[in-house]
Amino acid sequence: MLPNTSAYTAILFAVSAGAQKLNRWPEINQSRNTAGNYTDGDINTFEVKPYDVSSDGGTFPMLFETPITISGLYIQCSGDDLITDYVVRGNVGRFSELLAVGRVCGAKGNFTYVPLIDPQTGKPPQTDLWYVDVLGTERSTFTYRINEIWPVFPGDEVVDPKNTSPCPELDSR
Repeated sequence: MLPNTSAYTAILFAVSAGAQKLNRWPEINQSRNTAGNYTDGDINTFEVKPYDVSSDGGTFPMLFETPITISGLYIQCSGDDLITDYVVRGNVGRFSELLAVGRVCGAKGNFTYVPLIDPQTGKPPQTDLWYVDVLGTERSTFTYRINEIWPVFPGDEVVDPKNTSPCPELDSR
């Protein structure tokens, strides 16, 4: 039997994600810095990352053997502190520059859609290396828990829960 918080999360997830097509990743996450529980397709597993001073948040890396083109991510978090702010980065472009390709601010639910666009081409980004950086939580804790990240492929129907706020301008540093 699931603990009450897990049961509550599962019910919320089922209600919020009922209309979405949740894709499996076409490959296994090869990142050595992770157990890969957030890309295994099982919402009952999760991974916790500590606060990292260098990224001013927590980073969930995804490394694949071949480049994958995706137009967005569905991210499900749970735990004691709701994740509110994400930046998604990827090695994109001719010179494999690590660029921000997606951003969400002020998420108000545990299931969030993050649209992704390559800033150089205006198209869905393609890369074999992705980072989901957590930059904020509801209670400003220093550990971040993600249960699952699903890819949204170009052409998929997107059901955006519209539970985010506009993001402030990025620092030009």
